[in-house]
This record gives sequence, structure tokens and C-alpha cells, in this order.
Amino acid sequence: MACHPEISVGGRLIYFLKKWEQITDDQWVLSVIKEGYKLEFLEIPKNTGIKYTCVSAKDLDILDTEENRGHETSNKLKTHQQVSPKTTFQNGFPFFGSQSGETRRLGNQSGLKGRIFTCPNLQSTQEISEVLSKNGRALQFKALPFGPTSALRVLTNIMAVVAAHLRSRGIRLIVYLDDWFLLNQEKSQLILDRELVRNLLVELGFIINLKKSTLDPSQQITSLGAMFLLNLGIVLPTEKRTSKLIASSQAMILQNQVIARDFLHFLGIMSSCLEIIPNARLHMKPVQIHLLKFWKPVSQDLEFKVPITAHLRSHLKWWLDQTNIKKGRSLKH
Repeated sequence: MACHPEISVGGRLIYFLKKWEQITDDQWVLSVIKEGYKLEFLEIPKNTGIKYTCVSAKDLDILDTEENRGHETSNKLKTHQQVSPKTTFQNGFPFFGSQSGETRRLGNQSGLKGRIFTCPNLQSTQEISEVLSKNGRALQFKALPFGPTSALRVLTNIMAVVAAHLRSRGIRLIVYLDDWFLLNQEKSQLILDRELVRNLLVELGFIINLKKSTLDPSQQITSLGAMFLLNLGIVLPTEKRTSKLIASSQAMILQNQVIARDFLHFLGIMSSCLEIIPNARLHMKPVQIHLLKFWKPVSQDLEFKVPITAHLRSHLKWWLDQTNIKKGRSLKH
């Protein structure tokens, strides 16, 4: 099972296009793998020149590191073409040479672990990539950054093709972006399924994060902030999430008032547990009602102070009881 470490993460999948063509005939997926993801504009943006992105001094080293990674995989500098005099967006058609103003595509980007979508051979003026600028040089992303709101949809659609292929071969799996669960009632068969999945992912160009993977079959798995106790058929919050939820509830009870921003943050912690704590939604509702009773988001800012009343404290006490938090929710419902 060769992982081809010599191929960089940025723009990686195009080198495995033949395998993708074997598992799917989805033309959208194949076009993304081959040509890169194309942002669809209804009209040309009405801006001029190249947008300058200010980079703080403390982050310059990070930018240099990313640029140098590109140097490791290519000995040719690539410049950009401006799509139109009326737009700041550039296409990615590579021109090689030694003229001034040369640029290099970034070979990596921050975001999820699945940072592998390619834009290596863009040629059409409709194929757009966002541009950063440093010291007068334009730098383009070689891989799909996760800043655009549609980026997660692209990742989801790409991974759905792989999951569908595996399911067609009788493999049971749960997919959440780049976190995958394999399931089987027989341990020996699960091991066979694991090897088939690993081999396919490598053949498609994916790099598996072995340090964060649990490859030995187990009935107790921690993932996405939850503990799955498959032998008991329940899921419950991890110790870390439980401690955070109880500490936040205790902090709210001890105060006389909190700003709306902190109140919303507290509700966010609660909402992250709705699917893994029985009756959590029922006990979160009074807290939401209390906030909206005193704070009007349309007319009041996030610094507005919300009182903590005796009535609210009575509802918050439910969240302090570990028997409520760690009861576990059935996986059958």
C-alpha cells in the first residue's frame, strides 16, 4: 500500500485520476479532481487590481513555510493571469519564466484534514482562485482553502462518491466529512473491510492520519466529542465535554448577570450536546426563552447584560447533575 509521500498534499488528487474514473462516472466530481473547483459567478466582480491582504509580522513565518513547501515539489515559478481589468480575481493558468513579479502557488492551507483538492492546470478565465499578496508578490492557493462557504459542500460531495462505492461492495460505514466509522458484527470481517477501505483511499490519493485513527476493532470509540459504547448501545459526552458543560453551568449560576455574547456561547455548548444527552433540548429551551426575554438581538448589541434570575438558576441546576449528562442516549433511536 504505497502512500506516495513524494507527492505534495496540495494538488494531490489529480495524480490519481485514473482510479477515480474507475469508481465513478460523476462528471462533476471528476472535473473537480481533474481541473479544480470552479467558483460560479453570475457576473464578473466589479473590482480592479489585485486585492492586497495584510499579513501580520507574527504570521510571516507561516506564509514563508507554506511557500517553501511549494518549492519542494516544483522547481518552476508560476505566475497568474488577471481574468479581467474589472476584477481582482485571477485564473490559475501557469506561465513559466524569470520575469519580475513571479509567484508560486501555495501547496497547503489551513482547514480540515482533507486538504487535497487540486487546481494545478487551470486554463479558463472562469476558473477562479483567490489571491494573497506578500511584499508585492501574488500567491495563489494550489489546494482548495476552506474559507469559501461552499468548500465543505465540495468535500462532502467528493467523499460521498467514495462512500457510495464502498457501500455497493457491502461495507457498512458512517461518514462525517473526513471522519469515518466502519461497522460489522463480525470482527474478522471488519478487519477485511478495514483493509479494503484503507487500500482504496490510498489508491485515490488520500493520506490517512494514522495517529488520529483507531484501526483495531473496538466497541468503545471516542470521536467528535462523544463516546460510543457499542457494547451498551449508547452514546454520551466525553469527560472533557461533560466537565466543560458542568463548569459553564456552574459559572452562570454564580453570577448575577452576564453579557449576551457569553450567554450565546453557553447555549452553543448546550446545543453541541443535544443529540447525545437525553432530554437536553427540553431543558435547553427555558434557557433560550430567558435570554430572548431580556435581550433583543435586533436592537441590542452583544455586550448587553442579561440578569441571572432564581427562575433561570432552577433550570440550570439540571445541567449540573452528572446522572443527567452521562445517562447516555440509545443508538437505536
